[in-house]
Amino acid sequence: MNNDRLKVYFACVAIPGEERRQVYARVRQMLLDLGCELTYDWMLDPQKNTPAELFAKTDQAIKDADVVVAEVTFPSTGAGQQITLATFRKIPVIALRGDWEQPSKFTSGAQGDLMRYFDYNESNLKKILRDTLKKIKTERFVKFNFISTPEINKLLEVESEKLGQSRSQLLRQIIRNWLGNSQD
Repeated sequence: MNNDRLKVYFACVAIPGEERRQVYARVRQMLLDLGCELTYDWMLDPQKNTPAELFAKTDQAIKDADVVVAEVTFPSTGAGQQITLATFRKIPVIALRGDWEQPSKFTSGAQGDLMRYFDYNESNLKKILRDTLKKIKTERFVKFNFISTPEINKLLEVESEKLGQSRSQLLRQIIRNWLGNSQD
């Protein structure tokens, strides 16, 4: 990756056993090696946080992230809630499951625009992260203000509701279509 670093929140089981801690440390180190910035490096946080403090730190770290990388090999309600917070906020999620465990049918079935799911092992993990983070980096959203007339705003509102998508998604689709047509 280059100097325009992706901000990543890393989610997984909060209180891992030693085997899991080694897996998580490997994923964490790969993210750092790929030039990512962790929005909250909870593995190195020496503080004993109250539940409210932990939630506040985690919530802010997810808000600050360009992408959430979730290690989902071992089931975790907390990691599931963090994935939900991210997707609710339209933050993409890379869900990683070690291929030595049985997949969660629910999690593996949740792929879509915001959720990418991968089975990994020691030999392909870095490639999965590198390729997927590179793709997310080129696709990530850049926020800007769009000043509209009330008429255009109402049209966008009605059409986006009909299509079941946000006005931002609709505008991106319109611009992509326009770009595609102008290149013909």
